[in-house]
Amino acid sequence: MGDPSATPPDKAADAKPSKTIGQDSVGAAVTCFALAPAGDIVAIGGEDGQIRLWSLVTDKVVRTIAAYQEKQYIGRMAFSPDGKRLAFQADDKPLRLWDLATDKEVGRCPEELFIVDQICVSPDGKRIGIVSDNVGYVWNVETDKTWKSDQPVNAMAFSPDGKALALGFNTVRLVEAESGRGIKEVGKMTGHVTSLRFDPSGVQILALDGSCPGTTIRILDTITGKETLLAEKIPLHEIGAAYSPDGKIIAASDGAGRAVFWEVSSGGKFGMLAGIYPLTDTVIFLPDGKSLLAATTNQGAAIQVWELSGIVRTK
Repeated sequence: MGDPSATPPDKAADAKPSKTIGQDSVGAAVTCFALAPAGDIVAIGGEDGQIRLWSLVTDKVVRTIAAYQEKQYIGRMAFSPDGKRLAFQADDKPLRLWDLATDKEVGRCPEELFIVDQICVSPDGKRIGIVSDNVGYVWNVETDKTWKSDQPVNAMAFSPDGKALALGFNTVRLVEAESGRGIKEVGKMTGHVTSLRFDPSGVQILALDGSCPGTTIRILDTITGKETLLAEKIPLHEIGAAYSPDGKIIAASDGAGRAVFWEVSSGGKFGMLAGIYPLTDTVIFLPDGKSLLAATTNQGAAIQVWELSGIVRTK
């Protein structure tokens, strides 16, 4: 995203997303989505058991994967870091790993899972983290073995080097990704963690602490133990937040139809973008740092892509 002080001003009322993807776009109700690592493809899950690959370059479906012959509600998906595989789960079906080149299933998690709340893939693509019914699992796709957490888990994230895994519930803990062996606790919450993200260096963790009546955004330093709070509590239990690709900026939805931007170094707010969905619960920077994906999964998923030249400077 570059230097925030260089971001050109604009009128928030005039801002519009450069792209909008939803049921009208793909021809089926959208139940979940995943952004490819290259930032060019959005995989869209439907309630019809199919996965559609939407090109952000051509603005159309470029491929449809018939993941299930029968009608199934696809609830969660995640790409492998190389973009060659897609992990997904539908209804009470097993979590499956799909090779996009051969269009075939190449793995199936041995755990019986009813509803999956989160899927994440390790940087080397060898492990898949799963959150289901407040239990955290890590499936080694090479050995086909899993380990599961010994404490409740609401959210998880692999460190950039893949050696550690952050597990969040009413605390945030670091464990060894390979074995689940505890490393240390790095933060306490007033409510329950709804999302975890490592910064690119692997030193900081962005933790969203959801409690009645809202969400507190916390930055946890895994080395010093220092905690930084960003602004006031946001009056929604579940919001979206993410680091920019260079780790210098955090964007978060504020529950009032705006994305707000902070400098990580100072913790100061420098800008906002108006017009996102009020119930946005997912925020992702595209890899070039020049665009932001904002989406809601409430009552049917809908996705917007915003050019960050529309940010209004607030300082």
